[in-house]
Amino acid sequence: MKSRKYSFTAWNTKVRIEGFGLHKVISEMLSKRIEMHDILYVSDTEVVLFIKVDDFQKVKRICGNKYRVTVLNEKGIAPFFRSLRLRKATISGLALFFIIVYYQSLFLDEISIYGFEKYTEEEIREVLEEVSFTEGSRKLTSKDQLNAVKLHLYNELDNISWVGIEYKGTTGEVTIVEGNDNEGEPKETYPCNIIADKSGYIAKILPESGIRMFEDGEYVNVGDVIISGVMPINSTTFDDPETIPKERYVHAEGEVEIYVPHRLTFTIIPGIIDSMSDENEVSATFQNGENEYDFVKRVADREIRKYLEENAPESAKLTKKDLNFEVKESKIEVSVFLETLEKIGIKQEIMNGSEQPV
Repeated sequence: MKSRKYSFTAWNTKVRIEGFGLHKVISEMLSKRIEMHDILYVSDTEVVLFIKVDDFQKVKRICGNKYRVTVLNEKGIAPFFRSLRLRKATISGLALFFIIVYYQSLFLDEISIYGFEKYTEEEIREVLEEVSFTEGSRKLTSKDQLNAVKLHLYNELDNISWVGIEYKGTTGEVTIVEGNDNEGEPKETYPCNIIADKSGYIAKILPESGIRMFEDGEYVNVGDVIISGVMPINSTTFDDPETIPKERYVHAEGEVEIYVPHRLTFTIIPGIIDSMSDENEVSATFQNGENEYDFVKRVADREIRKYLEENAPESAKLTKKDLNFEVKESKIEVSVFLETLEKIGIKQEIMNGSEQPV
């Protein structure tokens, strides 16, 4: 009797099936005794699964012309892991190697400094050494620790409008922006914040002056301060604390990009002419040789373009698109999730402790 125990290599063909009524296809594959593994329903019209190489042609015959079948991966990794299992010394060596690499990644091999003009690199390094931010030191991982280093630079170096610290591997990159030394501030340097004029998830903040208030990936609402023009001052003198200013104001500048989510729903009515019935219903015709899936995708892409023309700026970039379809009688209901990358930010003037829009 043939053994029913299969190695991982038996599931070495990853395929994607697209179309309507996928449950019928899966049921027929089961009835044909086709082995399946790790079945993942991506949407109502898309499923990803693993099958044996020998069963691929059977699957194509079952799907016929109504479904699109795509091979995603034909390479397994079972032989690699089987060989490792037989060589315990190799596994131990790899484990030790990764532990050493991880431990080394916790420390700084190099510190690069950018953006300085008035100060020398040596002067900036001396200030960083005062807070133990040097080559060979452990990486500062918490936001409070990094802010303490930035605040020390603000206090020790005059006319610094912005400080940024980030890690690239084991290299720490410190970027500073020096302010304008000209006496009598020009009109465009009035104290202000940069606030959000649209809601979404932060993709990028590049401050030229001011302090960034959000990290990448955080959600901002309309009106939130993204780059603050209020700079903290941490005095090291012995003067009366009540007489020492705790903050100073700058003209916030910088670039902000966010990911904006959109949701669009409409109904497609297959007909003999292309027309728009109302805001949420679209009548469209099949093209020669077009199956249901390609028909819905083509019509949906057309409606998405119309939607973005009306609801997103011309400079917006489409970064994500997820379509879900459901056939109900003679209609096709479509739900679309979109994500666009957009530049945002307006200036809000700071006046006498209160904030007024410019």
